[in-house]
Amino acid sequence: MSLLDTAKNLLQGQNRYRLEVQGCSDLLDVEHFTGREAASDTYRYQITFTCSAQDLSAQQLLRRNASLTFSAPISNLMGLATQPSVAKRVHGVVTDFRRLSGSADEARYQLVIEPFFALLRHQIRSHRFFINQSIPDVVEQILREHNFKGWEFEFHLEKEYPKREQINQINESDRQFIERLLSEVGIFYRFGLQDDTQTEVLHFTDSQRGYVYDKTLPLNSPSGLSDNHVDSVWGLSLRHQVVESTVFAKDYNHRLAEDTLISAVADMTRGDGEKINYGDVYHYKGRHLTRGDKIRPETETANFWARLDHERFLARQTLLRGESSAADLTPLLVLSIQDNPLSSTLPSVFKSP
Repeated sequence: MSLLDTAKNLLQGQNRYRLEVQGCSDLLDVEHFTGREAASDTYRYQITFTCSAQDLSAQQLLRRNASLTFSAPISNLMGLATQPSVAKRVHGVVTDFRRLSGSADEARYQLVIEPFFALLRHQIRSHRFFINQSIPDVVEQILREHNFKGWEFEFHLEKEYPKREQINQINESDRQFIERLLSEVGIFYRFGLQDDTQTEVLHFTDSQRGYVYDKTLPLNSPSGLSDNHVDSVWGLSLRHQVVESTVFAKDYNHRLAEDTLISAVADMTRGDGEKINYGDVYHYKGRHLTRGDKIRPETETANFWARLDHERFLARQTLLRGESSAADLTPLLVLSIQDNPLSSTLPSVFKSP
């Protein structure tokens, strides 16, 4: 092992965060970073780092595969730190790069890591159309056009989606188009990590089957400078607001002109929100050809749209906030909070997943 390799290993061992870019052999020492992750959105990590190389170029970094690894030190029974374990790994491509400053010893840089899916915002179509395809079919076709392999995306769908006579993409990027189609029918997505390749995978779902389970953290406000390497949750807050009470939908089908195509009134609280919500929403949109069953409506029918529209309103009603030291929290993760058994401080909404 060379002296340079020894120095790299020593420095990387002192930093809990490791940045690697494909094809770049220089040591990239993470100074600080900010990250944002959300359901049905691409994650974005902006990382500031230092490097002894004074002139890293855009050709070396832009569109290159990159990863940011979070390490969590563990302790043995004697309380001594041992080899750190990997708590989280973010993989994607470099979409932004800049040089911030330089000195005689090193230069400061900044780059942004996003999933490859984010690059689809640069593929813009003035107009194209798809004939006799369902929304999942169209999404899969576009992903394969961008060379997504079959294992790089997965559909976990509970409902069946009908083939539409025509679907138009007009003055939209491929990413905008995909996200618009998915949001129309209530399909959401998240990113996961493939175990063997350690690269990102797109997961599409329309039900709770797409959630991530089996994560529990204790409620414990931080104090002092040591947490004994135990992750926790604190600073929990809760907000409620009035939203719309009901929704009903209507459309017109010239082939069945005598059919009014009006849905039943949808109240997804089953009456529980009658005293706290207000307002009846009427949507007249060209999007369904039949009314559908009132109890179990088929996808893209009048009753389906009315129920889905009301669920969108209800999603804004309750907002939970909190802080945590756990690096492996992800969108669509169902988090169970372990309360203080002696004196509970949790509202009931935090106690049920």
